[in-house]
Amino acid sequence: MKNTWFLLGGALILQGCVLMEKLDDSTAAHFDRDKAISELSEEISTTGYDRQELIPGIDGFLNMAASLLERQAAVMTEYRTVTDSHTDVQAFLAANRSIANDPQQLQQAIDAFDAGAEDQDGKIGPKLQKYKQATSKISEANAKMTTEILFELAQSAIILSEHSNEVAAATGLSMLSSFSKNNNFLSGLNANSLSNNANSNNTNQESEPTLEPADIGQALLKAKKQIQLANKANRLIDVDKKTIAAIENLERELAAK
Repeated sequence: MKNTWFLLGGALILQGCVLMEKLDDSTAAHFDRDKAISELSEEISTTGYDRQELIPGIDGFLNMAASLLERQAAVMTEYRTVTDSHTDVQAFLAANRSIANDPQQLQQAIDAFDAGAEDQDGKIGPKLQKYKQATSKISEANAKMTTEILFELAQSAIILSEHSNEVAAATGLSMLSSFSKNNNFLSGLNANSLSNNANSNNTNQESEPTLEPADIGQALLKAKKQIQLANKANRLIDVDKKTIAAIENLERELAAK
């Protein structure tokens, strides 16, 4: 029974690797998980998840988006830690990917590998079980995040639509700022002076800072990006969720025989 569990875990984790490859069918590129996680982590770090307080009507949405990304980033960090600590398992699975759908051949590969191990720590069978157990817990946490993310993706579309003028102002300001930078045009102007030109006649008069439409739009666009990044990280981890589900399906199939 012990060897059978190792077999089940290894077989369907390999199937997870195949599912990873299917994610790249549309781009015809080989999936590099480590590279994908590194690049995504850097983008999340750049975007950040600082809380904002602009106006009561949208503050809840803005801070929810920040919290969502922060929590999903934590799950991805845990996921990366697990995969990084199981590099030997990853190497074994990659080397035997062609026999993922043949339980008998996979078991033979596991036995052959373990026969050459110098000690118990060098055997791959027990490590396959530990890998499955570790990724299973992460997949459960990731699944809970999936529900939240899908809901907030829909919410973001509604909220940005309701504030389309502010979003348009932020988008236009960003485009003009980028054009100015790339073409050395309007070098004496910056985003703040452009968004506040309506108050240029009152430069000598003290007043409270004015919240411009573009400021609101930029905050909303940042929240949208935070949700999109959370979704991207969630989908990246979701591959192992499919692996766990496949293992459970195979267990039921064997039990029925």
